[in-house]
Amino acid sequence: VVDENGKRYARKSPLTEKCKTHINAMYENYLGLTEEFCDTNIRMNRCEKDGDALEFEYVEGKTYEVYLDELLEKDDAESFIDAVRKYVDVLKSAAVEDFVMTDAFRKMFGDTPNFAGAKCLKISDVDMIFPNLVIHKNETTGEEEWEVLDYEWSYSIPIPIDFVIYRAFHYYEAGQRHMRLKEICNLFRMFGINKEACKTFEAMEAH
Repeated sequence: VVDENGKRYARKSPLTEKCKTHINAMYENYLGLTEEFCDTNIRMNRCEKDGDALEFEYVEGKTYEVYLDELLEKDDAESFIDAVRKYVDVLKSAAVEDFVMTDAFRKMFGDTPNFAGAKCLKISDVDMIFPNLVIHKNETTGEEEWEVLDYEWSYSIPIPIDFVIYRAFHYYEAGQRHMRLKEICNLFRMFGINKEACKTFEAMEAH
């Protein structure tokens, strides 16, 4: 939408009564995720309620996916790995809850290991992949911030943070990047996701 002042924003409206639950959950996710990542450089795309609808700030900028691609094109393996490590470290620093198996988890992901010792967030945005992070500079501090564009698929059940990280890696290396990445590193192994864990996460994603 473009208002009379030329300001752009995205608007999501429920088309049925049943859809209102989903819209309301998105707003609660926005509030919860904002609190969870308050001590990091991650912030959620600003969301405001307008009756039954939600309005999201329209943002432009370079995504983390494009940034990583640029490092690959420059053959800057060290900077590429450092950039991925920064992403992993930020997510893991926010994941301070102990994973607890729930019926809701098994319904969503199928039969899985118990993930003993795994850490998670109170609310997990499973789609926090590189294309959904837009890089900004904080006007006050000058520090780099990542704005999360799409947190619609967030859930208030324990989900291992390594699954969120797995999805980011999985969708990034798909396609034409696969062979180039093989020359640099195995992202999964480098960041502690072994073959067995990858098979488990792959099955969870399919389920």
